[in-house]
Amino acid sequence: MRQSLSSRGALVAATLTGALLLAACGSSGGGSSSTSASASASASSSTSMSESASSSGSSGLDTAMAAVMAAEQAPTWQGPDATVDVAPSKGKSVYYISFADAIPVLKFWSTTVGQLLEKQGMKYTLFDSKGQVAEAKRGFEQAIAAKPDVIITQALPVDLFKDLIAKAKAENIKVITGNTGTPGVVTAGQTAEVTFDYPKVGQILANWFIADSAGKGNGLLISSNDVPASPAQANASEATVAANCPDCKLDVKDVQIASWQTELPTLTRSSVNANPDLGYILPMYDGQGLPVLGALRQAQNTTVKVGAFNATPSILPQLADKTSNLAADLGGANEWWSYACADAVFRALAGTAPVENYNIGLRLFTRENIKDIDLKADEASWYGQATYQEKFKALWQNAS
Repeated sequence: MRQSLSSRGALVAATLTGALLLAACGSSGGGSSSTSASASASASSSTSMSESASSSGSSGLDTAMAAVMAAEQAPTWQGPDATVDVAPSKGKSVYYISFADAIPVLKFWSTTVGQLLEKQGMKYTLFDSKGQVAEAKRGFEQAIAAKPDVIITQALPVDLFKDLIAKAKAENIKVITGNTGTPGVVTAGQTAEVTFDYPKVGQILANWFIADSAGKGNGLLISSNDVPASPAQANASEATVAANCPDCKLDVKDVQIASWQTELPTLTRSSVNANPDLGYILPMYDGQGLPVLGALRQAQNTTVKVGAFNATPSILPQLADKTSNLAADLGGANEWWSYACADAVFRALAGTAPVENYNIGLRLFTRENIKDIDLKADEASWYGQATYQEKFKALWQNAS
């Protein structure tokens, strides 16, 4: 059952602020058409997974447990295998529009992508929109006027930029969008999309909920429908629970991004008080998880388990804290995304087909495997050194 705790008529500025804060947690989402397609795809995927499990004599719980065990392992390379000639990119120019580089992960992405492109002799210009809608659009207009070979947008809902993307294409400028939610779904005419797989994120977190509760979970999923990727992720979680755990109960409530800090503590307390059997709260992103965890700690609740997405350094150490309610956090490898973005640029300029899904590495961190992670080490090491750097470099022909 879905319930909205805030007005659906949020301003466009609030929508983009949602994209910004999601990116601050790790990544961002895409437009409504993408959401619909990905929701359908994720539901189909979850149902197929359950049917396959049933046909082999396994239960939905077995399927969920197997999925969790796989997600807890360091990710392996499942990226492209077609090489690309980097030579056509040398000397070309790229204009990168970041929604807000004051946010650490957005700064990481823009810096790392810039370094990778400049190493190949490309001219790289960064425009920081500073979290402002008008600035983001002004930056896009400025980019078109500068006539670069490629424009990259990061953490910006593409539906709000369709006219500018069309204008760029008319000037023969390639447009690559970043983190709009569902791999392979392109809704605004852009050349390529490079994103984490949010339906897959929703499936993994739902399977953790099922497996950890031994198929009897009673939980609350907190979505945020003004974050473009949120509906796709939420629908995937719901479909997975419906397919794999008929005895589970999962309510869904929506909290608009601007109200996370004020409404989530209240929602947490009221949900726990109204439902004594509530065992799980699944905020979709770490940015939601922090106020939920704070409210549970303040209430001295030690029974409700929390699982979220992003595995940001600000929250992941709580998995090793026995007094914290955080029990699982799914993370995506940010440097891996940066390499994928550079690869997309090289392919666009070489005139080769874009990669629909880079399968950027995800890893589920739990109270069990967090013991094997050095939280003081570089974040990339948390993903087991999945050799994505070497894999990409092997694909880049004539690279410097």
